[in-house]
Amino acid sequence: MTFDVLPDPKTANQHRLQALHRAGLLVAMMDGSVHTLRPSISEATFWAMVTRDGGEVLGDW
Repeated sequence: MTFDVLPDPKTANQHRLQALHRAGLLVAMMDGSVHTLRPSISEATFWAMVTRDGGEVLGDW
C-alpha cells in the first residue's frame, strides 16, 4: 500500500499517509520543490522514494 486518497475521517487509518485531494499526495522534496504523487504510483517507486538511501532507482513518477 502507498497512501489513501480522500479517506473517510471516521474510518481513516491514522498510520497511513492520507491525500486530501483526488490528484494525489503533496510531497516536499529535499531540494525545496513540491510535487504531487499520483494515486497510480507504483508501490516499488513510492517505497524507494520514502526509504533511506537504499540505492533504489526511481521509476516513472
